[in-house]
Amino acid sequence: MGYEDMNNKTGNIEQEAEPRGNVLVVDDNPNNLRLLSGILTANGYKARSAPSASLAFRSAKASLPDLILLDIMMPDIDGFEACRQFKDSPEAQDIPIIFLTAKMEMDDMIKGFELGAVDYITKPFNSRELLTRINTHLQLKRNKEVVLKQKTEYQELLHVLCHDLLNPLNGLMLALQHAKEDPSILVEKRSMMLHAVQSGVKIVDLVRQMRALEEKKYQMTLIPVNLKEVISHSINMLQDQFIRKEITPVINVDETLMVQVEETSFINSVINNILTNAIKFSFSGSSIMIDAEGKENRIILVVKDTGVGMSEKLLQDIFKPNKATTRSGTNGEKGTGFGMPLMKKFVVEYGGSIEVFSQQHTEDAKEHGTQVVLTLAAGSGDTSRSDDRIH
Repeated sequence: MGYEDMNNKTGNIEQEAEPRGNVLVVDDNPNNLRLLSGILTANGYKARSAPSASLAFRSAKASLPDLILLDIMMPDIDGFEACRQFKDSPEAQDIPIIFLTAKMEMDDMIKGFELGAVDYITKPFNSRELLTRINTHLQLKRNKEVVLKQKTEYQELLHVLCHDLLNPLNGLMLALQHAKEDPSILVEKRSMMLHAVQSGVKIVDLVRQMRALEEKKYQMTLIPVNLKEVISHSINMLQDQFIRKEITPVINVDETLMVQVEETSFINSVINNILTNAIKFSFSGSSIMIDAEGKENRIILVVKDTGVGMSEKLLQDIFKPNKATTRSGTNGEKGTGFGMPLMKKFVVEYGGSIEVFSQQHTEDAKEHGTQVVLTLAAGSGDTSRSDDRIH
């Protein structure tokens, strides 16, 4: 059955000047495709056409649309099955789908909503109604994305405060506890305790900078940082965790290697998170290998453990803040699941990249564990540090 526009052939109506969406129209009738594409294009939308569900899947895979107009009555794969497959896809599951149908049976409506459709439009349709419904659902989608983005940002800030701030405080608390038995430790650990306090203050300041960064009011300042020194400092900060699980860090990093990063986030949100995860998922009595090499103007840092590893599915979601990737460590340690997305965010801000490779621990696996590879810009400059930096 064809479409009948009850107003005019273009349905061109004036609406507020806001960005239009990318709409995928799926219908086996070429006349319907032309009519719908013409209405959408005339009203500022980017329209893409697919005469079958299988071609719609290919189109969506190549470039995700913002919304899908989906005819129900199609040969081969009907609209209901196509909707189910879209909603089963992690990449396409959040795309709003509006069904186009010549009949509006209650059972069909319920079935469509249960499959994840957001609306129905019946044939013959009114172009003004069509455009209004499309605009409404696109706006709802944008609003949802804004809310999710804000939620992710606040969760990242909370992670920095609750997780990254905890590491220097733990080192400080451990030194004070030992000082109860031996007060001379306060003198011996003075430099470490001072730096722990300074790290805490810098982390709080980093949170303020992150908010300004999100609001485009701040640009991260990158400086040359000695890689081996910051790794050593991170290991000292996490010393209690290494000792508790009897894990040995093995460092193979040249003392001259410099990386161009923002120091506070690199130590507390990148290196500390990599090592914390490696400890968390390693078996007691094992080792964590830390290697680095320079290649032209880049530094490659590799942190490798022989722990439980990750499944392929978990590995695919590891940098997605809206996916649940948190799990217990080998000794039951808990996590937030936001360390890896936040880590990637900072590494990208440095102009670098991060990759994670993993082999899950099974009875058949001869080799297992996780390898994190950071590629960073090489820094240059004086490797000496002022009194308030790492000693």
